[in-house]
Amino acid sequence: MATEEDLFTAIREPQILKLSGRWAAVLKPAGMHCTGPGTDTLTHWAFDTLPGVAAVSGQGPGEGGLLHRLDRDTSGLVLFALDQGAFDAIIDAASRGLFVKRYSALAYPVPAGLAGSRPELAVPHGVDEKTWLSALRRADMPALVGFLGGYGVESRFRPYGPKRTRVACALPEQPVNAGKDWTTSLYRSQVLDAQVTRDGMMIRVQLCRGFRHQVRAHLAWHGLPLLGDRMYGDGERSLCLLASGMSFPDPESGTIVNLDVSHTVTTDAACGADQLANTGSAG
Repeated sequence: MATEEDLFTAIREPQILKLSGRWAAVLKPAGMHCTGPGTDTLTHWAFDTLPGVAAVSGQGPGEGGLLHRLDRDTSGLVLFALDQGAFDAIIDAASRGLFVKRYSALAYPVPAGLAGSRPELAVPHGVDEKTWLSALRRADMPALVGFLGGYGVESRFRPYGPKRTRVACALPEQPVNAGKDWTTSLYRSQVLDAQVTRDGMMIRVQLCRGFRHQVRAHLAWHGLPLLGDRMYGDGERSLCLLASGMSFPDPESGTIVNLDVSHTVTTDAACGADQLANTGSAG
């Protein structure tokens, strides 16, 4: 029988979710890098599969029309431009906060925050710190879900830990040392909804601009690391994080394109990728 965790591993190989004349939305499996050396990256797959991607002068060497990245262990939607004009238009939209990404995450409560952060444990606005910590210690997921409804967290980030592979967060009002590489920009994660499930807490988050590990770090900072997160959580499973949707202005028409991946786990996990691949819509 399929579990909620199957939602995050249902994509077995790269596939096109939605294709227009100017861009392509692709489903990336967990465990694949978006870009980098070698031939086993999503970008290399796109170069072979989508004419035009390789000819785009992108954000970095060898990235072509890749418009944004996902962590290696995150599955879900990645957008590619098929020509330079489309690439430039969508990047411009992103700079104006019009390229919105949505994520589904399966989290669990622990009475701890995020090392190197200020403060180390973040608490949702309007919630007493002792009340939040007590709910984490008791794993009172209905209470935690209630506190999260409509909540948005905003922070600065900095690289942290051995080889600077992790990140740490700081609230906007916290004084930070500029010499410690804190970002001057603020990054916001908006909780769209949260619900208690049999395997933990399913949380949907929306971003207008993203920083490395943003969703993973912001939730772990609140004592809600993701299942399967080797860097910020227990790391005993596959990472339970799916790039489940996005919205952006179409570079051809200017109308808003909305793309979404189903949040419902099929009872047959082997059919999961087929289910995911047929839920795209534009409007």
